[in-house]
Amino acid sequence: MELPARNLLIVPDELPFEHVALIEPSTVARHMLALGDFKAGETAVVLGAGSIGLMIVQWLRISGASLIICTDISDDNLATAHKLGAEVTLNPLRDDVVTKVRELTGDGVDISFEAAGVPQTLEQTVPITRPRGKVVCGGNQPLDKSLPMSFIENMMRRELSIIGCFMSYSAPFPGHEWTETVAALLDSSLDMDTMISHRYSLVEAPAVFAQIGAHELTHRKIMLQPEGYES
Repeated sequence: MELPARNLLIVPDELPFEHVALIEPSTVARHMLALGDFKAGETAVVLGAGSIGLMIVQWLRISGASLIICTDISDDNLATAHKLGAEVTLNPLRDDVVTKVRELTGDGVDISFEAAGVPQTLEQTVPITRPRGKVVCGGNQPLDKSLPMSFIENMMRRELSIIGCFMSYSAPFPGHEWTETVAALLDSSLDMDTMISHRYSLVEAPAVFAQIGAHELTHRKIMLQPEGYES
């Protein structure tokens, strides 16, 4: 099978394969910052501390955010977000996210990143983003759910920009998101080791996927290693 040369990313030999395996989720997060035209010194909320949310936290840290707030219903995920650069972490199961964010920022952050794919978090983006701020949506929302029309009303009153993300690159290929990720890996500004929560042999994959499907395994990124592989 032949691939167009433009579809290939040259990866330096010194990068560990496990880090290379996490380049793609990093590029999605970096693309979300680019879509929101994020600038150093701005404040941000990341809703959802899964793999993409944690990568967004890292890119906000690397890009010079003055305040990074992260929300999630998992305290383990929030602890990881704090380690990777979030100054404030909030669990909506016990924290009033809107009130807390406004206490910290006045009238909301400059930019919100929705990375949970949950209607409740998407709805939260409007009151926690300052007037004429930006909301970047990257979480895949369930198609059988809906939002109240007050979401649109409040978005209009605050004159917010709502931006969708469904990509990991900007033209021309391979896109600055990919080249910047490689550079961030080489200078160690991206922490990929913390992104990895488990390592299993490849033969264990069916059992691992079964645990994930049954919501029995709290995880970040999982590495499945062929027999005889050494990282």
